[in-house]
Amino acid sequence: MLKATADRFEEENDDLEAILEGDMGFHAYFVANGEDPTRGTHTAVFQGIYDVIEEVSVDAEIVEIRRGEVTPESVREEVLAQLDEHAHFSRDLREAIGDRVEKRVRKNMAGGESV
Repeated sequence: MLKATADRFEEENDDLEAILEGDMGFHAYFVANGEDPTRGTHTAVFQGIYDVIEEVSVDAEIVEIRRGEVTPESVREEVLAQLDEHAHFSRDLREAIGDRVEKRVRKNMAGGESV
C-alpha cells in the first residue's frame, strides 16, 4: 500500500514535492529517488527554519506568565519575542509566522472549527 501511494504521489507531483496542511498538522513530502535534482528543496527550507527555531518553547502557562493572558494576539507576541531571541527574520517572514500562529490559536480556541 505504501509503495502504491508513493508511486501515485510521484506520478501526480512529477518527482517534486507536496505540502499537506490540515487537521493532522503540516507535512512536507518529496520523492527521495526521483530524477529532478531540485526535489525536496521546499522541505529543506522548512527543515532549515525548524533547525533555527527549535529552541522556541510556547505553551499556555508560559504565555500567561509572560503576557498576562492567553489570546491569539498574546501567543503571537510570545512566539515572535522568542524568535527574536534566537534569530533575525525579515519583516515578511515574521508577519507570515505571526499570522499563522494567531490563526492556529484562534482555530484551537474555537474547538478546531474553521476560522
